[in-house]
Amino acid sequence: MSKTKVKKPKVRVHNPTNSETRYSRNYNYFFDVFTNYLKEFFDVEENRYYEHANSKKLKVDLVNGLSDNFYVGECEYVIENLKTGEFVVLTVSDYPLTPAVLTEYRESNACFKKALISQYNPTIINDHITTDKNKIEPWYYFQTDFVNLDVIYEKRKYIKNKLDKIYFKGSTGYRSFLDNISSDIITDYNYISPSENYLNDLINYKIGLSIDGVGEFCYRDVELMGIGVPMLRYEFLSQMNTPLIPNYHYISVDRPNDLPLYREGNKCHADKLIERYKEVVNDIEFLDFISKNAKQYFDDNLKYKNLIPKTFKLLELKDWIKQ
Repeated sequence: MSKTKVKKPKVRVHNPTNSETRYSRNYNYFFDVFTNYLKEFFDVEENRYYEHANSKKLKVDLVNGLSDNFYVGECEYVIENLKTGEFVVLTVSDYPLTPAVLTEYRESNACFKKALISQYNPTIINDHITTDKNKIEPWYYFQTDFVNLDVIYEKRKYIKNKLDKIYFKGSTGYRSFLDNISSDIITDYNYISPSENYLNDLINYKIGLSIDGVGEFCYRDVELMGIGVPMLRYEFLSQMNTPLIPNYHYISVDRPNDLPLYREGNKCHADKLIERYKEVVNDIEFLDFISKNAKQYFDDNLKYKNLIPKTFKLLELKDWIKQ
């Protein structure tokens, strides 16, 4: 006797993309892979193309939405249970509380079950989320693209005489903090492309600088961890779901109360960071300790083979399979 095929629950995913947004950042790949992972458990309907995705948000009419103003950006991903109307949100937006997170929360919509936020800043969250706080949780962040960081990590092990200068390549226009660091201490900022060339240059150095972009977490932070280059920075205000521990996963500088935006810090703030750099630059045992712990964090939490099921679990999607 043949077994009756069990019907999978139906879900719809909303993730606006077009030719200009696709594959410009690693989270685009993640949303592809995560969609395929969902198909193992659900009958998935995809709402993932939007002509104007690169210039404006997509208006979405949820099955059980209470607002007419639910919008989803290209760095966001919404999963909707078509039977119950429940929905969950993933956002990699530089600002943590987007319309996709706040709109239905403010309507006290019971169908809004969970939002996972990459740039989860507790101060910002707590200023706006006063009830049902368990619905808004930190998520994780991504590397820039699909370069195999394991290969570069292994290559770094064989570089014996690493360079002392702090390594940083990237935009400086909105990072006035960098104006206060001498070129005797830090590399030039000229970006190297493609990514593989940049990473192969980076592994020649003892320490890499982590500094906020528009959001606090940057792609380079994940890359530094993945290739085992200890990152130096002021203590993170934002959180990932598995906490990053100062002076365990990264070299931390205590954050003073007068530094709300690290990237806009003054000379006194830069001097404090340089002082910390000089304390550790020749402490090979400590740098190795940070390197190994950061790489382990990357392997356990940020590699897709672990990030995919972790995300599924954090969204509590198993509950939908049982319905």
